[in-house]
Amino acid sequence: MSLRILIISLLSLIVWTGCSSSKIKERKEQRDRIVQTSKMYCEFINGEQYPDMDVALNLEMAKKCDSERPFSLTNYKTPTENPGILFCCSPASRSGSVDRPRKKEREEKKEDKKDDKSDEIIE
Repeated sequence: MSLRILIISLLSLIVWTGCSSSKIKERKEQRDRIVQTSKMYCEFINGEQYPDMDVALNLEMAKKCDSERPFSLTNYKTPTENPGILFCCSPASRSGSVDRPRKKEREEKKEDKKDDKSDEIIE
């Protein structure tokens, strides 16, 4: 009888885990869609999960954020009084070129090239 209860509880645990992981996957997909449309990415770094929060914060921001754009950091405490940091930033481009020049810099480069061509030597 106890073997039967053990097997049933293990099977129910497996089913429950499968359902919860599909919900997590669905929520991640929903977040990714929102990030693409809003051009804003936010994530909470939990001190319970990451005892070295500054390292975890740097790694996550390097993976997700465009370093050329402003970002925000907000300190929080979890209900169990553990520290945490919420960061929000503009997502990095999918092409992987985070160090792309800004529009203004591109325009200045175009103007410099035009000026170089217009300079003629008159003797």
